[in-house]
Amino acid sequence: MQLSKIFCRSGVMAVAVTACMALYSCNDDNNGDAASVLGVTINSDPDNALRYPVKVSASHDCEVSISYWPVSEPAKVRTTRPVATSGNEADVTITFVKASTDYNFAVNINGQRQDGEYSFRTSTLPSGVPVYHVSVNEAGAPAEGYILQWQATNPGYITFCDMDANVVWYEVFDQAIRMAHYNPEQQKLCVLTGFRDGVNSKNFQRLCDKIITLDLEGHRDVQWVAGPENVPYPHHDIKFTPDGNLIMVSNFIKKFDLTQFDLGADADVWGDGFSIITPGEDMLRTWNNFDELTPYNSNNVILEKGAVKDFLHANSVNWDSEGNYYMTFNRINQLWKIEASTGKVLYRVGPNGNVALDESGYASGLHAAEPLAPDKVLCYDNGSDRGYSRAVIYEIDKAAMSAKVTLSVPIPSEYSSTDRSNVQLVCDGTMLMFGNTLGRNNVFTDLSGNILKVITRTGISYRSYYYESI
Repeated sequence: MQLSKIFCRSGVMAVAVTACMALYSCNDDNNGDAASVLGVTINSDPDNALRYPVKVSASHDCEVSISYWPVSEPAKVRTTRPVATSGNEADVTITFVKASTDYNFAVNINGQRQDGEYSFRTSTLPSGVPVYHVSVNEAGAPAEGYILQWQATNPGYITFCDMDANVVWYEVFDQAIRMAHYNPEQQKLCVLTGFRDGVNSKNFQRLCDKIITLDLEGHRDVQWVAGPENVPYPHHDIKFTPDGNLIMVSNFIKKFDLTQFDLGADADVWGDGFSIITPGEDMLRTWNNFDELTPYNSNNVILEKGAVKDFLHANSVNWDSEGNYYMTFNRINQLWKIEASTGKVLYRVGPNGNVALDESGYASGLHAAEPLAPDKVLCYDNGSDRGYSRAVIYEIDKAAMSAKVTLSVPIPSEYSSTDRSNVQLVCDGTMLMFGNTLGRNNVFTDLSGNILKVITRTGISYRSYYYESI
C-alpha cells in the first residue's frame, strides 16, 4: 500500500500509514539563492520496521538533515546526519525510533529548519526481535542513553534499547551474533557472527565465521568469511581501532614436543593473541602469547588435551591512551599489558603472574579489560568460586612490579554470571553497568554496589555496552 498527501505552507496534514508512505510539500517561491524544499517522500523499509528512508527534493544543491520526535514527547528531538544533495535530491534515513509510535519530523536545509512538519507512524516489531524489560528503576538511575545487545541464535539480532527497554534500532543477520561493538566516532558497528565448525572438536563453539562492519543505516561495508586470507581464527572480541582498522582476539597455532605430557612429539597448541587488519583485509599486525608463555613455562596451566586446543582462552583486547594493549586470559585469570612498539609483555596480573598482588584481588573467571588510564584497568570478575560476580579495578605500579585492587564492587548472585560478561564505568565515572550474560540482565549500580536499574532480557548476549548518547 502507498499513500500520498500534499503539504503546503498553509497548513500541515498528518498521515498514519503502517506499510509504505509518501508525503509531499510545495513551495511557491525560490527565496533568491537560498535552497528551499520542493518535495518530501518518506517510505517504510521492507526489511526493517525501525528504519525510514526520506527523499527530499530541493531547489538548489545543499545539505539536508531531518529532525524528528515522538508526538507525545516533543522535547526528545533527534537529528539525522546531514546528507549532500545530488541532482537536487537527498536520501536521508530516520533511525532510532520506537515501534508503534506516532512521530513528527521537519526538514533542515544547511542546518536551518524549514517550514512545515510531517507525520508518520512506525510499524510494529517483527517476531524474533529480542524483548527487554525494566525490572528495577530506583531514584538516580540513568534515564537517557542506549544499550547495545545481541542474540546468539540463528537468525541473529543486534539491538539498541533505550532506558525504558524499548528497542529503537535493530539489524538481523543470517548467523548468530557472537560479538558486536559500536564506535561513536565512526558511527559504525563491527561484528563477529557464526560458528566455525570442522576446525577441531574443541574450538567450533569459540571460533567465528564472518567479520562484518556496518553503519546505523544498515549499509554493510565489510562482510568477509574468516580464513587464511584475512584472520583464520577470530573469536571473542572485535573493535575498531582509533585509526579505523579492526582489532580482534584470534588463535595462533604452534607445534611443541609434549612427550613429557603424553601429548606427542609434534602437538598443535592453540595459543592466543590479536590481529589488526584494515577494512580492505590487509593484515597490519599480529601478536601472540608464545614469546611470553608456552607449555614449558606455564606454571599451573594444566596441559590436558582440552587445554592444548585452548591454551590460555583469551577473551578481550583493548588499549590505553598511550596505545599499549591489554588482554584478559580466562584459563589463567590474568590481565596482560603488551607494549605496542615492541610486543613485549610488560606485566601479568593475577595468579602466577609476575607482579605482586594480594590473593583477594585474584579473579575467578576474568573478562573484558576496560583501560581507564595507563595501568588502571577495569575488569569483570565472574567469581565462579565465590558464587557472585564483581567489578574490579587493577592499578599497577610498573616500577615496583606490584598491583592493587582500588575498586571491588560485587553484585548479587541472581544477577551474576559465571562466564562471559563485561562491566563499564559510566555516567562520568559515578556508576557501573554490568552486562551479565548468564544472568540475562544489565545492571546499573553506584560505586558502592547499590542497584539503581536492571534491564532484563530473554536470550543470551555475550556482552552489553552502554552509550550515553548516539
